Amino acid sequence: MLLVLNCLVDDKNADEFDRAMSILLDKTNCVYQTFRACQTDSIADLHQFSHLLISGSEASALDDNSWDELLVNTIGSFIADKKPVLGICYGHQFLARMIVGKRCLKKREQPEIGWVKIHTYTNELFKNVNDKVSFVLHYDEVTYLTDDFQIIASSQSCPVHSYQYKDLPVWGIQFHPEYNLEQSREILVAYSKIEPKFGQCFINDLDKGRDLGNITQVIKNFLEVR
Repeated sequence: MLLVLNCLVDDKNADEFDRAMSILLDKTNCVYQTFRACQTDSIADLHQFSHLLISGSEASALDDNSWDELLVNTIGSFIADKKPVLGICYGHQFLARMIVGKRCLKKREQPEIGWVKIHTYTNELFKNVNDKVSFVLHYDEVTYLTDDFQIIASSQSCPVHSYQYKDLPVWGIQFHPEYNLEQSREILVAYSKIEPKFGQCFINDLDKGRDLGNITQVIKNFLEVR
């Protein structure tokens, strides 16, 4: 069973993420439960879960947040048991911070926002992923990793878009494969109204008339790891 930790702060954004994940996961045979990050201590038994997915967030992984200790304990339990872990965006950054420390993170000069071409390297996480354009929206990024990590994806402006920790089934991805084109467009429209730099930051690597292809296969590949 998959444990999904929803780290989004705003209730509306958290609900949008839950809907996106349910649309995606309901097309698979995956059994899952979702908890808000601040509710992690209410999980009775972590050992019932086989996989852990950590969401993005409006919060910064550079800051200390109220749920940090809960996340550390939960992630640590999965890594100790060598169970699959996938951090998305904030989850990707927090996972790296937990292992390396805050020195691995920095705030970007300007956010990476839009539909961005992701350059991937051979890894089971990207098996059968042909179209590698994904929705991205982040203000912080991972910039330094130790030799325990293998960098497995990048974009033109973000060198660490994905990594694997040691030879364990533990990955971080900066991009958002969970949102389809319609969902990501709605998020981008909302951000365009509140982000002053949106016009100069927006990236669109989608070919005219194209969808986001099979980027959701990344999450399906993660769920197939045993």
